[in-house]
Amino acid sequence: MSVNLDIKTSLAEIPAAQWNALGEADYPFTRHEFLYALEQHHCLDEFGWQPVYFLLSDEASRPIAAIASYIKHNSYGELVFDHSWAQAYERSGRAYYPKLVSAIPYTPATGPRFLLHRDISDEDQRLALIGQLIELIKQFCIQQQLSGWHLLFPRETLVKSIPDQQLLLRYDCQYHWSNNNYQDFDDFLSRLSSRKRKNIRKERASVTAQQLQIEQKYGHELSPQQWTRVHQLYAGIFLRKYGTPTLTEAFFQSLHNLR
Repeated sequence: MSVNLDIKTSLAEIPAAQWNALGEADYPFTRHEFLYALEQHHCLDEFGWQPVYFLLSDEASRPIAAIASYIKHNSYGELVFDHSWAQAYERSGRAYYPKLVSAIPYTPATGPRFLLHRDISDEDQRLALIGQLIELIKQFCIQQQLSGWHLLFPRETLVKSIPDQQLLLRYDCQYHWSNNNYQDFDDFLSRLSSRKRKNIRKERASVTAQQLQIEQKYGHELSPQQWTRVHQLYAGIFLRKYGTPTLTEAFFQSLHNLR
């Protein structure tokens, strides 16, 4: 397949419908609405994320593969702690920043990073498109004098399927809760130590005493006032810990349109 290579610096240059035809339909963090909202509402440049979108299009100028990336002058918001790498570069007399990162800002959620058109099902063709994107990224890093390219939180199956790209694998540790076929909550508690069961029951009792009601709603069902409250709760966590809430209220309000 003959493809055209392109690099964009904003999703404003790519129609939402074309971008959303790439990747997995049910993965929200790579949707045009989510990523473009980060651009629009001051969540990126102000904190060291400079967007770069690598794009492959067919002869009809239809995007068929893409990856969202960012030039970084720090490691803030990646939730991968590579400060020792930066220090090693400095000790060797080299500059670690700027670097290129393909990731979802502030989101350590494993998921698709190379976004391929859902009409392309042939595995060899899909791998070939990924290979072309990687080559485009490599050339970009050389041209822009970036220290390297970091692909964060991809699915392990993807990483293992592209072994010939001369990439270094870096493993870190995350803790995930899994439902091991628990029959009910008491079954889950029965697998824990007595002390942990006691603490959990005590915590749940204190929540029950507050007579809280839990409802599940989609973003478009929340009112602007409710989205403001969501942002206040989010920002409060950072402010109590002397941190910086990078996602703005305007960003949260924009999620009303993400379906």
